[in-house]
Amino acid sequence: MSKSKRSIWIGALLLCTLGAAAHGWVTEFPVGVTINDPAQVTPGFVVFNANTGQTYAVSTTGSLVKAWNSPEPSLPLLGFTEPTRDGTLLAYVSDGPKPGCAVNCGDRIVEMDLAGSMIWSYIDNERFLHHDFERLENGNTMILCSREIMDLNVSDKLLIDDCIIEVDPAGNVVWEWQTADHYDEIGLSQQAKDLIFAAGGDWGHANGAGVIPSDATIPDARFQPGNVFIQYQSANLLIVVDRDTGDIVWSMKDVAISPHGINIITDDKPGAGHLILLDNGSISGYPKTGRTWSRVIEIDPVDDSIPFEYTATDSGSPQVWSFWSHFKGTAQRFANGNTMITEGSTGRVFEVNPAGEIVWEFVNPASTGGNDIYRAFKVTAGGALLAE
Repeated sequence: MSKSKRSIWIGALLLCTLGAAAHGWVTEFPVGVTINDPAQVTPGFVVFNANTGQTYAVSTTGSLVKAWNSPEPSLPLLGFTEPTRDGTLLAYVSDGPKPGCAVNCGDRIVEMDLAGSMIWSYIDNERFLHHDFERLENGNTMILCSREIMDLNVSDKLLIDDCIIEVDPAGNVVWEWQTADHYDEIGLSQQAKDLIFAAGGDWGHANGAGVIPSDATIPDARFQPGNVFIQYQSANLLIVVDRDTGDIVWSMKDVAISPHGINIITDDKPGAGHLILLDNGSISGYPKTGRTWSRVIEIDPVDDSIPFEYTATDSGSPQVWSFWSHFKGTAQRFANGNTMITEGSTGRVFEVNPAGEIVWEFVNPASTGGNDIYRAFKVTAGGALLAE
């Protein structure tokens, strides 16, 4: 990186110190890397989107390694950017809010190489693309989406109903799944159904989805590789869909409140085969419930137990609310047993060891109308994606 770019990043750190102090419960000040234990932190680069419309990669020492602009100059990068196994980056771009789409909607996804050039894109004029996507092992791309529909089994009001599509490299939709078509399989109580019927609109608000990978072994046929997991923020709902039949084969309700960032822990990491996610705690559900603190939970889907939980008290804080992201965020497990957590609403990313000790902490200095981060990912594959 040139000296001028490093100077810009350092300047941003100084300019944003007061703003971050006003918005986040951080352990130390100023922003940037505030805690770094080189003996315990997982090596790699942290990749995240900022409200500047750019994607950044930072090292564990806090150096800005690279910044990417949108490959479509008039359309900023939106939400988050996800590194693929092939060393490219998938991202949303958007030309602004869409009628009938509640939040974080785009009409296209782009794939960039490390130079920031666009090498693939998908545009959808029938659905709203939002919140999550994943490059699959077969080269296709799974995308979380929604559509405006009427379904009197759900509500007598217009629905913004979540869907999943799988798109091949040529842009053909080769698989599609619509939530309302399987509404009765979820197992909702009559009270919940009555409340959803009265609400209509964006009743589920899915914000996370993925495909169970081949390197995540779960000893239960419901969780075979290729099946799809989905997380619904407004409904406090987690489900797994059988890829072949389309049936909902597993669901868990009201264990996580306003959940974000769900993913499956792979076989090379402690907790293999478990779901891990951020339980934000914000008010949601049918009926509504909430609290003013967050936690990370790991769920064994075979028996619905929670073998791992992290709250701020596990790091020695006397205030459980000192870790609270009322929206956004995720959790990522590493092979050494550490867990990186995106406290999205504050722009804080931190890594804890299995005992809960914070071994690394970073507060986003790049702020345009706020320094919040939807999700951050650490690329750990020997620095294969990036090099300083």
